[in-house]
Amino acid sequence: MCYNGVIMEVIKQPNNWSCYACVAAMATGKTLQDVIDFVGYDGSEIQETSNHPDKRRGFDFVDINRFMAHYGFSFGVMGCTIDKIVEIEDYISLTVTIPMDLLPAMVLVESTMPDFDGNHCLYWDTKNLYDPYFDKPVDFGNYKLKEWWPVGRL
Repeated sequence: MCYNGVIMEVIKQPNNWSCYACVAAMATGKTLQDVIDFVGYDGSEIQETSNHPDKRRGFDFVDINRFMAHYGFSFGVMGCTIDKIVEIEDYISLTVTIPMDLLPAMVLVESTMPDFDGNHCLYWDTKNLYDPYFDKPVDFGNYKLKEWWPVGRL
């Protein structure tokens, strides 16, 4: 699929810590190696403070944002319809409608890895959802959606 001037190729994740980097590569039309070369690491380093089950460094969201911006893309917020505002004491919440066919997106979901209380990153191309673990589209119903980050051109 072509969006934002990019022909998206499915990039299958070679390990269990590179989902962010794979999604960034899919969103920009680059390769996983392009992401690794740009950020200067492959995420395999062991870090005792990591919450990853294998203690891998993984990829930092800031570095992935820098990669995206370097190639003229941004994860960002888009205009959307506010469906409801909820105020409970000092907490205010918005329920919004985001038109999913306008922009591709990085989609954060609860990790499906056992014993890992973290996120997994998927790619939405405006028509299909891709999990970097698989080489074809997947169903939303298999995941618990946490965050939706539209991908736009700078």
